[in-house]
Amino acid sequence: MRGTLVGARLDPLFDEVGELTRFPYASQVLLKRDGYRELLALWRLFQCARVPLFAPLAEAIAARDVATLYEFWCFFALAERIGNLLEVRPRWELTFSDELGMRWKSEVRFGPAGWLVYNEDFGRPRSYSVSLRPDFAWHGPAGLVVFDAKFRFDQKDVEELGGEGADDDWEQAVTAEDALRIAKRADLYKMHTYRDALKAQAAVALYPGDEDAFYRTDGEKLTTVDWWALLRGELEGIGAVAMSPVS
Repeated sequence: MRGTLVGARLDPLFDEVGELTRFPYASQVLLKRDGYRELLALWRLFQCARVPLFAPLAEAIAARDVATLYEFWCFFALAERIGNLLEVRPRWELTFSDELGMRWKSEVRFGPAGWLVYNEDFGRPRSYSVSLRPDFAWHGPAGLVVFDAKFRFDQKDVEELGGEGADDDWEQAVTAEDALRIAKRADLYKMHTYRDALKAQAAVALYPGDEDAFYRTDGEKLTTVDWWALLRGELEGIGAVAMSPVS
């Protein structure tokens, strides 16, 4: 095969072909024309053959499953943010499968400072009731902090977090059979569930916005979360923290 490829490169057809510096993903020829379309699919398979993580990503992109893409992005962005704060180079311990991509319980370790786990399953004795699996779990010296990626959250949801009309809002959503509002409210309640059942220092929803809302156990509301204090276990409570791919 190598000899065949070397011979092909010597063909005068390729004399004026330079080095590839930008792959033309948006080319309609590659995307639609017979032959080119199949070669593009083969090229993608070749590029991803040793990185199975991207199989579910490709499926998510094709299905426009933005929530799945956001969850993947949050894991790597969260690890990068932790590494920068702690000034520790992360050591990735990721496991993959051809069917599922990045597997649950993949880890990023930051030396003695702690480690971050993707989709860790907490059963007994850690959870005294049902098994729980937050998207990300930070194990630091002071204890556990859990995170959940919530792409469907928006600024209004965060502003209403812990508001006096929360119960009324829930009742109105149920009465109106507003499935989206019910799901969002249930996600916020889940932060309380995580913190209580797992005895975590804090439970935080990550969402693609630009403002934070964190409620300490003493009732104080924070509009800006100190990540250093959060990772060190100095913040106890629940909330939603902005983490946007465009920021």
